[in-house]
Amino acid sequence: MLTKMDEYPIHQTYTTFDHVADGDPRWFDRFWFMVHDTEGKLCIGHGTGVYPNLSVMDGWAIVSVNNKQRNIRVSRELLHDREKLTIGPLHAEIVDPLQKWRLTLGSNDLGFSYDIEFESLAPPYELNPPAFRRYHNAVETNACHYNQSGRCQGKVTVDGKTFTLDKTRFFGYRDRSWGVRPQVGGPQCGGRIFQEKWPSPRGNFMVANVGGFHLCYMGGERQDGVRSFTGGIVYNYDQNKPPVRITDVQRDFKLSGDRFQTCDMTVSLSRGLPLKMSLRRLNTVFLRGGAYAGLNGYYHGMYRGDLHVEGEVWDLKDDATLDAISGVNDHVVECRLGDKVGYGVGELYYKL
Repeated sequence: MLTKMDEYPIHQTYTTFDHVADGDPRWFDRFWFMVHDTEGKLCIGHGTGVYPNLSVMDGWAIVSVNNKQRNIRVSRELLHDREKLTIGPLHAEIVDPLQKWRLTLGSNDLGFSYDIEFESLAPPYELNPPAFRRYHNAVETNACHYNQSGRCQGKVTVDGKTFTLDKTRFFGYRDRSWGVRPQVGGPQCGGRIFQEKWPSPRGNFMVANVGGFHLCYMGGERQDGVRSFTGGIVYNYDQNKPPVRITDVQRDFKLSGDRFQTCDMTVSLSRGLPLKMSLRRLNTVFLRGGAYAGLNGYYHGMYRGDLHVEGEVWDLKDDATLDAISGVNDHVVECRLGDKVGYGVGELYYKL
């Protein structure tokens, strides 16, 4: 079926834009945003995924403030309108491609809403090479990513109280990815091979801005410490300086009980001296609230009808709740590199 995108001379397959070249039901096209203040007191997450072979578009919104995390998950039938980034109360608008987005959450039963503008600090950069892994001789992951840092402004309302976001105190990060990955469409889409366990159980993703440059890497290791994949980039906001590849990341976590508090990092580069950074956790956003790694039997891409909206509020002071929701955790961190201070999000696919 023809869509609005078919008017543009940018086709990359022999068919129309509502189809993809790969028939794998796990094929996805997704974006993720994380927004926070410089103290980590207010954190906002927003994401949307498109699953053409499952005819589903779903998304999520999270606000973490005052030791409570509010979650809303939405899903609708995709049909033939991939360009319409609206699912019930959740909406995203590409105001200026690769530069500016607008993220909104309208009225809902969970008691929070927002209207946020993300504006880039520098152009996005593609993580290269794309993530590709096989598991039991089947393609487990084959996906492209690009990431970007920015500043944010707007308003967030929680239980009738409105917070104003200004660009001097609120940073944002975004990830765009598409391709094939596990844990999409439920375990049934992957058969016995791609069940609930990540093949890299100690996975780590980080995106940050500090000292006038953007840093992003994705890495993973088995429980015995053997690296399964790694890759990343560092580039200055001054575009006259060429980017530098990240070749390795070593981390030394400091814990309180089993909770991450600080981390010393050594980031090795393809040229130049390693970056020695220290991280301090400001807050944690638990992406189980957005159904990452599954929640109560629901996985991204699962069909839930014409329109489905659900959510809950989690008490982040309750240890039993924290144990239940831990899985894919976005740690908002303060980053120090010498005398320079910046901020970022370190995502861990396992509990510390």
